[in-house]
Amino acid sequence: MTIRVAGSQPDFFADFSPEELILLNNCLNEVANGFRISSEHRNYLGASAERIISLLSKIHQAASSDSQKAIRLDNRDLAALAKAVRLATVELGTEFSIRTGSSVGEAEKLAIEIDPYVRPKPG
Repeated sequence: MTIRVAGSQPDFFADFSPEELILLNNCLNEVANGFRISSEHRNYLGASAERIISLLSKIHQAASSDSQKAIRLDNRDLAALAKAVRLATVELGTEFSIRTGSSVGEAEKLAIEIDPYVRPKPG
């Protein structure tokens, strides 16, 4: 995974490996369609259902593409990706690797790699 700032914009360009794209796609799909999200977890995600579906579409398109291109994401997108991965590991528990094709360790590693690019909200 490589993430770089998109010029003077508050956006990023993210280059994920094919395996990372599949992991992100599967975790977002589980969050969007696989299990019921409590209001507590919806607050944790900090993203609406529409935003999760939009991210899923972006990631799915990139994962399905023969020519891999950088994905333009903003801070909220990156935060939602890392949180969706973590939420899927918790909610799916022992079924995580069966339903996503990745290990919990791989998922946590990816979320940790995304974390430094997620700027805290001004407080």
